[in-house]
Amino acid sequence: MTGADTSPDLRSDWAERMDKFGPDTIVYEGDEARSAISELLNGAPATGGEEEVTRRLRGRGRPALDPSAPNGAKARQLNVRIPADLDSLVTTYVSTNAVKSESELVRNALAEYFSNRKIS
Repeated sequence: MTGADTSPDLRSDWAERMDKFGPDTIVYEGDEARSAISELLNGAPATGGEEEVTRRLRGRGRPALDPSAPNGAKARQLNVRIPADLDSLVTTYVSTNAVKSESELVRNALAEYFSNRKIS
């Protein structure tokens, strides 16, 4: 992301797509980063600029939240404030259970909540 592309929505979208950083996370910079990207692109030079790099790497991203949604459709973002004790439970649950992120936990919890209630 460049300095011009740092609106809160873009930063949030970018962060949501990232895997969580942990103690074993490796962050590449400079020549090491260029080498890693080249390896991801199978050594082929990325001609065409940023759009070409994005096109080549896009297939490696996350699947859509809604597989029936048209290409490029964005999922609605829901921001929720929670008290510290609930935040602690969420953090603990995500780090010790089979969910990849807080977002996945909340989506699962909402799906379960609504599957057990009759909505009129």
